Amino acid sequence: MTYFAGDWQNVNQSTDGLLKLQIRIADSNMYVRAWSKCRPTNCDLGEVQAEGYGSNVGSQQGAGVRVVTAQFKNNVRQLGLTIHTAPNGRIRVEAATNFIDQSGRAPLARVFLFERM
Repeated sequence: MTYFAGDWQNVNQSTDGLLKLQIRIADSNMYVRAWSKCRPTNCDLGEVQAEGYGSNVGSQQGAGVRVVTAQFKNNVRQLGLTIHTAPNGRIRVEAATNFIDQSGRAPLARVFLFERM
């Protein structure tokens, strides 16, 4: 779980998607805060409690976490993040967005690579 803790930035600074993540651990719980590209200013999507997953059912809670998931929701969209370890101390973030604002926009699935700040 501690591998994921910290401040992360998208390696693609010109992305039009997720810009930054902050992952923290408090009292054996994990929290993810996310920022994304918005206009005219970038959006703070807020902080949500996340769930960490180990590699087998015998893993102790919090130990050996290999994947983290977080769900964000507002009046416009539902955003699900699945965060994996990646080579070179990075994380790979799969982002699935479903628009719930009746705009007719199609759901999105994107992948981003982040490095520590």
